[in-house]
Amino acid sequence: VKPRFVVLPVTDGRVDEFEISPPLPRGMRFDSKTGEISGVPENVTAQQHLTFEVFGYNPVGVSGCKLGLEIIASSFDIISLRLCTEGASQEVPPCKRTAGVVDWATIVEKTVVLLEQFGHRTEVHKLGGVGVRALKAMHVKSLAGKLGLGSAHHMRRLVRLIEQQQHKCVGEIQGKTRPVRLGVCSENATTEGDAVVYITQF
Repeated sequence: VKPRFVVLPVTDGRVDEFEISPPLPRGMRFDSKTGEISGVPENVTAQQHLTFEVFGYNPVGVSGCKLGLEIIASSFDIISLRLCTEGASQEVPPCKRTAGVVDWATIVEKTVVLLEQFGHRTEVHKLGGVGVRALKAMHVKSLAGKLGLGSAHHMRRLVRLIEQQQHKCVGEIQGKTRPVRLGVCSENATTEGDAVVYITQF
């Protein structure tokens, strides 16, 4: 019988979606709907101590905490796991501009409009050093301010949304309606507002 390691979060209030960063080791799973962590890491040869951030989202705001995961491998393929929170959980206050509500269903369209109006022409570099000629580009920190995303968690979520999906949109470039693609250069994107969001023509 393969052992199963399961942890369920204790929450005060409604959580619509959970997120963990960075991803768990291979062999472990994270349920974004329930926040459940399960499974056992694969190919562990030495003791490891890993740190993760877990976030819970609802329309009012975001809360998050740090998790420490200690993995100890011993003989006979026996693995010991220890999971604990590190420090107190941190609640992010609602953004004043949007009364705490972010419409994630329309955030991509709004992002394209703001890039068209306020973005700059430049060459951006994706991970791996590949250059992309951007029609318009902005730092995510500046873009988030115009979108009313008042927290680092919301900036991170916007970057993830763009990274995980290939967004093809219609944009107004130089007075003409053209198909454009939305992308992100993800330098420091998980912790800082220095990532660059851009649109290119395709």
